[in-house]
Amino acid sequence: FDKWHVFFVDERCVPLDHSDSNFKSLQEQLLSKLSTPIPAAQVFAYDPSSSSPEDAASKYAEQISAHVPAASEGGLPCF
Repeated sequence: FDKWHVFFVDERCVPLDHSDSNFKSLQEQLLSKLSTPIPAAQVFAYDPSSSSPEDAASKYAEQISAHVPAASEGGLPCF
């Protein structure tokens, strides 16, 4: 798992430790149970402390773009 990078999506803009958070659910149900953990620096989620959902989405898009190449110049990331 040391080569894995995990990017979360969530339609709810809730704190990462909130019961409705996809991040919390996957952390509890899968990531915390791996015998070889994925390095924390390779697990990405939006910043819930952002001033608005739009700001959080914009910052997260920048974070994803820094780690995942775009399919074309100015295009969407290609996983």
